[in-house]
Amino acid sequence: MKQEKILLLFPLTGIYGLLFLAEGVDLLQFYRPAVYGFAAVFGLALWALAVFAGKFLAPALATAAAGWKRIDRAKLKIMCIFLAAVLAVSSLLILPNADLFSQAVYQAEGFAARTLQRSSGMDDNPITGGAVSGGNNYRTGTVQLEVETARQPRETLYLKDFTGGEYLGGRWAEADDETLFVRMADTMGWDHWESWIRGMFFSMYYVLNSEFAQEDAAEPNTIIIRHSSGEYYWSYTPYYSQWTNQRWDEEDPQGYAYRFYEPNSMHVDWTQLRDGFELPAQWYRQIQDAYMDEIQTAYTTVPRQMVPRLAELVQANPLTDLNDITEFILGVLHQNASYTLTPGRSPVNEDIVEYFLFDNHQGYCVHYASAAALMYRMFGIPARYAAGYAIQPEQFEEQDNGIWRAEATDEAAHAWVEIFVEDYGWVPVEVTPLAGDTPQVSYPGFDASIQQNLSDVSVTLPDAAAQEDTSSESGQTSERGERAQLSFSLDRYENQLWAAGALILPLLLLIPLFLDVWRIRILKKLRKKNCAQIFSRYLKMLHSCGILKEATGEEEEFPRMLSRAVPLVSFGEAARMQENAMRCCYGAEMPDEKEQEFLYGIYLKTARKLLDTMGGWRRFRFRFLKAFG
Repeated sequence: MKQEKILLLFPLTGIYGLLFLAEGVDLLQFYRPAVYGFAAVFGLALWALAVFAGKFLAPALATAAAGWKRIDRAKLKIMCIFLAAVLAVSSLLILPNADLFSQAVYQAEGFAARTLQRSSGMDDNPITGGAVSGGNNYRTGTVQLEVETARQPRETLYLKDFTGGEYLGGRWAEADDETLFVRMADTMGWDHWESWIRGMFFSMYYVLNSEFAQEDAAEPNTIIIRHSSGEYYWSYTPYYSQWTNQRWDEEDPQGYAYRFYEPNSMHVDWTQLRDGFELPAQWYRQIQDAYMDEIQTAYTTVPRQMVPRLAELVQANPLTDLNDITEFILGVLHQNASYTLTPGRSPVNEDIVEYFLFDNHQGYCVHYASAAALMYRMFGIPARYAAGYAIQPEQFEEQDNGIWRAEATDEAAHAWVEIFVEDYGWVPVEVTPLAGDTPQVSYPGFDASIQQNLSDVSVTLPDAAAQEDTSSESGQTSERGERAQLSFSLDRYENQLWAAGALILPLLLLIPLFLDVWRIRILKKLRKKNCAQIFSRYLKMLHSCGILKEATGEEEEFPRMLSRAVPLVSFGEAARMQENAMRCCYGAEMPDEKEQEFLYGIYLKTARKLLDTMGGWRRFRFRFLKAFG
């Protein structure tokens, strides 16, 4: 009975398998051999549920069916009327509050998804980091950052913690400016001052704006950022900023502080810098020129074989002016995609950006920002993918001490594109239409009027079907098929693979338990069989090991043959086994239970001896697959 109770684990196995199928169904498209593996896992899950149903549910259903005639029909009618009433009342409650219940479903689905992500080690936030999420974005409203500023910001405050450099197909590798600084030092002849370049570059535009000589020059704001988790393994940086240790509460050690300018407060004029700043200005100018030379290659490169339709779209619309390029990109995104946090799962054999723009036409910030960054680059504009938090000015509230405070929840997690503008450095460009609104784009020299005419931008998307037909007629592999192969990368699917491993591993751990339970059940059933059946099973076991393969057990010389082939069985025991089997088949009187136990004992003794002579696969096959002992 103890072994039978273990069968209660089978429904858990089945439910786990079904959960795996629900969350990992996209991996079935991963590549063909994986289909068979996942089909086997799902088959095992269904088999486990079937065993559970046959062992426990079927008897219960049979009992219920047997008692059907005794059911009080009046009570049955009352129950049906009650259920109908519940359904009607529920409908009346749900229909007028569809949005409320839809939000409840969204939250429940999000809870399930986040539970899976945490159990599999996947990132709980689909925006932070360089992964372009291929699924939905579930938000909880959990506070992530506490931000304080000396004055209320007048523009969206972008706090960046990730900058994407190379696009790897569904994922951005972190930008590697350090390599550029090494090459810049060599080009500039700064070999002995290479370490200076990094610090000077990251605070360059803040310093230049601070040295502006006009009386109406803007004053920098101060910001203190605290992580709600209390962990500071990484940091969030505002644009045009410089780290500072000054704060309004010197006794508060938590968080870190910057002094920063908002983009509209930036005004870099190399001819109107303060007196005495001429030499540093020359150094900064030299660093900017060298950096612009480097990024013209580093941050305009796109793996076009991964995004052929996007490359064709850009190639068909040649543009050179930055405002014209921005207008075209915004028009493409505005006309061909709609903002939603639940776009569904994207196929893993498709590039996520192309699927978002040309097939699904739905997505959120990571998809908009990635598409814009790739298009800017194809037009020759240095661009990068950026992720972190975007906090709106109205989220700040003034405190009693005059400080402005805001809390950034996971709803403020955001991704955007940044482009490099001479004399201003990297500037954020908002291309995501949050809440269905037109994105408020702003950078130095941007013509704001183009945002009012996005519907008039002429955009003709490439026809994917025509592409494939053309490729077929020319005898070449279709571009989309080639793209799927070229964009395949284990790194791209690292999180999905970890999730699959986390789900498959428990199933694999249950397989030995299942096999052992199955073996014990077969042996228990064998013990209750008659002597002829035990003897037949005994012969089958010997034959599977290559022993007495021609023997049927009815030969006159069988006892001698068996005692020679299996020395632990004496001639007398072999003869007794044969006699009981023959009596069971042909005799008038059946052997008693004592003789059945005798045959079963010889069977087990022989099985153990044969097991001792085996190893590896033969032992596993004999013990578990054949369940001989």
